[in-house]
Parts: sequence; structure tokens; C-alpha cells
Amino acid sequence: MHACPNEMKSDNHKTGGSVIPRDHPLRNIRDIADVVLNKQFPQLLEEPGATLAIEPDRLVKAILLQPIYSIRTDHMLCERIRYNVLFQWFLGLPRNDVCWDPVVLGNERKELHETLSGFFQNQEIRELLNDLKRHDIFKPDLSIIRMYLEPGSDKADHPDKQQKGAKKLRALDDWIWGGRH
Repeated sequence: MHACPNEMKSDNHKTGGSVIPRDHPLRNIRDIADVVLNKQFPQLLEEPGATLAIEPDRLVKAILLQPIYSIRTDHMLCERIRYNVLFQWFLGLPRNDVCWDPVVLGNERKELHETLSGFFQNQEIRELLNDLKRHDIFKPDLSIIRMYLEPGSDKADHPDKQQKGAKKLRALDDWIWGGRH
């Protein structure tokens, strides 16, 4: 993470929350993600950013934006975070003050592989993403989640981890495709 030039100085008096409509679905998504993170991964909030450049809870929520908005690369995600007020608000970032580097994001995603896997296996998150498939605004690409559950995507060579990952993949495929694949 590094400081970015502030392109919108005249707009800085507005907070992201004041420009996000009260009924925007991302408000509910952010609330659910925060509850899951607080309940299932309290360690992420106890020592935020202790070893990572990007705070872990923000990183997990940024990764959640990928399937929701069908963002397929770290570079595209970082660009959307830099210029999109909605994304900045969702992540709790100051407007136009911070840029995330795609290489750093990718490396830190690997560091949090187990956390991301657990997050996307959480029933509340799965229900949330399923509900979004029926929403007018979003057309989520749930296949993006596969990269967090694929065996070997965390560079684990242990056979038990690969077998566990294969089970998660089968369950994920059933969830994405509704048992039709």
C-alpha cells in the first residue's frame, strides 16, 4: 500500500457513506461480511495488519467484491478500489488516499488462503452470494471463488490438504451449478 495523489480534493469533504444510497445492497453485504469476520475470524481484528501491508479484514472484504462484480484479476480489483467510491466505502478506506498494489494484494491473498477458504465456506456468505444471483444489480461470477478452494492454490503439497480441498471443490461445484454439472 502506498499513498496516492489526491485527484478529487474538492470532493474530500464527503465521506463515502454519504454518497452511497441507503438502500444499496452493498450496505447489507458489508454488514453480513463484518458479522462473519467478527464471529468466525476474530483474530483478524485483534491484530490488524500486524504482518500484512493490507489489513486482513479489508483484504477479505476486497476479495469478496471479486465474485460479486466479476473482477477476475488483482490488477482490476486494485484499479476499481482506487477509483470507485463504493468500493472505498465498502472497505472502510479514506477516499482517494490509498492505492493497493496488485502484487502485494496477490501475495497477501496467498498468506490468508486458509482464512479465505473458511470465509467462502461460511453458510451466511454462501447464502448471501446465492441471493445475489437473483438480484438485478449483480451478476456474480461464483466460479472466481474456486481459486480460494482449489487444492494447491495455497501451494500446499500435503496430500491431506489436497484431498480436503477436492471435497470443498465438489461441494462448491454443487453449490454454483445447483447440482447440475
